[in-house]
Amino acid sequence: MSYTVKRLILSGKLKRGQKLSLNRLARDLNTTIPIIAPTFKQLEKEGLIISKGKKGSFVALPFNRFVGSRCKYNLTILDYQSLRGI
Repeated sequence: MSYTVKRLILSGKLKRGQKLSLNRLARDLNTTIPIIAPTFKQLEKEGLIISKGKKGSFVALPFNRFVGSRCKYNLTILDYQSLRGI
């Protein structure tokens, strides 16, 4: 599940600073909150999401840093090509 959310961030469908809702994301991905919640924790550890307590979770990391340092082995050539214009 974290790969799916990561791809949403990388594709620009989830943008930096955007508030993330467990309920909405679970519904959009046709899953449940207990399944998606660990994804938020994992992506927070990776630096893609930041949790601001009761304010919620947000897409956090500057895009270039994430692509360069964390995700290069998970992207295909087509992914890299599509990200160049960002």
